Amino acid sequence: PGTWTVEALLRTSLEEAGRHVPATTATLEAVPEGVLLRCEVEDLDRCAHLLAGLPFALAVRRPPELRAALEQLAERVRQLAASAGAAR
Repeated sequence: PGTWTVEALLRTSLEEAGRHVPATTATLEAVPEGVLLRCEVEDLDRCAHLLAGLPFALAVRRPPELRAALEQLAERVRQLAASAGAAR
């Protein structure tokens, strides 16, 4: 697909989310559970990198393919950590 609609629930305050998510990247909305992040992206892998770099917990609401991209990123980081440990 060309463009993905992303929604993720950030477990933080609107103020804290705004410090880490540029307004040009996504819209942020305070909701009872935290902050709802919404954006349109062409590359789910880049979106996964952005979300993984945030300093608070989150839950991907959609698309499910973003969860898969996060899992692939986590596996890559595990492999990097293992190879870094073996290089010592």
